[in-house]
Amino acid sequence: MTVPGTPRQSLFRKPEDTGVTFRRISDSTRAQVAREYPGDSKVGIAEVAFLLGFGDQSSFNRAFRRRTNESPGRWRKRQTVRS
Repeated sequence: MTVPGTPRQSLFRKPEDTGVTFRRISDSTRAQVAREYPGDSKVGIAEVAFLLGFGDQSSFNRAFRRRTNESPGRWRKRQTVRS
């Protein structure tokens, strides 16, 4: 399968050749998912941390705060008020 207009060889290039790294893709995906999971009050914050591959909840809390400038718990409360 190829992407229209994209040479087949381009699909097999190292991501770094295009300026995108696995780390960057991984961080971006984790950040997106991290914003979605805390909005679901059925999933605990510790479980979100585990699902995203963090060693513990405090590591997840620090990473979440770096990205959003607030804790996952506070973000969750703000999301539930909006709903």
